[in-house]
Amino acid sequence: MKKVVLLFILIGLSFILIGSGVELQGKSVKKESKKILFYTDNISSKDYETAKINLNQIKESTEKKVEEKPVEEVPVEVVPVRNWYNPTNNGYISNSMGFRDRDFHFGYDITSPLGTREVIYPIADGVISGIFYDNAGALIVTVNHNINGQDYTSMYVHLSAFARGIKSGMTVTKDTPLGFMGQTGNATGVHLHLEVADCALFSPSDNNCSSISGYYNYLRRRFREGFRGAQTVVNLPQSWSSR
Repeated sequence: MKKVVLLFILIGLSFILIGSGVELQGKSVKKESKKILFYTDNISSKDYETAKINLNQIKESTEKKVEEKPVEEVPVEVVPVRNWYNPTNNGYISNSMGFRDRDFHFGYDITSPLGTREVIYPIADGVISGIFYDNAGALIVTVNHNINGQDYTSMYVHLSAFARGIKSGMTVTKDTPLGFMGQTGNATGVHLHLEVADCALFSPSDNNCSSISGYYNYLRRRFREGFRGAQTVVNLPQSWSSR
C-alpha cells in the first residue's frame, strides 16, 4: 500500500515539473504570463541588463541625424556681353587714327581682298543717324549707339553703294548691311574709313556732337585725351577673317 502511495506521489511530482519547466540542452523554457522567455543558464541578469543598455546606445546612435555639410557653391563663370563687332567679315588695317603732319586722320582705314564686294555692317546695334555725301562725294552712313548708358557714333565712309532699304532713323543690328566697301570721295583706293566717337552725332541734346564741325573738334580733343576711336571700343586687330 505504501508503495502504491509513493508511486502516485512521484507521478504527481513529475507532472508538476513538466508544468513548471523542462531542461532542454542547457536551456530552460518557462511560462510567465502567457509569454515564453528563452535564456541561457550562464547569462546573469546583470549581463542581460548591460547588453540591453548597449543595444539601446547603438539604436540611439543610428537614429541621430547626420549633420549635412553645406553644399559649396560652384562659381558660375560670367561671360561678358559682347557689344562690339568688326565692321566687315574680312579686313586689314591699312591706316590708323592720329595726326599726320598738319592733318588729323579721324579714323581707321580698312581694306579687304573682296574689294567692293565686302559688305559693311554696324559695329554694334543702334539707330542710323545719317545717310549722306560729303563735299568730296564720299558716300557716308552714321549710326548712333547707346552701350551701357554711354552714347557713341560710328561713321562709315567711302562706300561704293548704300544697302537697299536703309534710311535715317532706322533701327539696325550688328547684322544689318549698311553698304559696300568703295572708293568714293577723297580716297586713293578701295577701303572703308571707320570713325568712332563717344558722343551722339546730330543729336540736339549732345553739346559736343550736335553738328559735323562740333563732332570733329570733339574727336580731335578726345584723341589728345587718350581716346582711340574704334581701337578703344572695338579693339580692332591688325587683320581678321570673321566678325
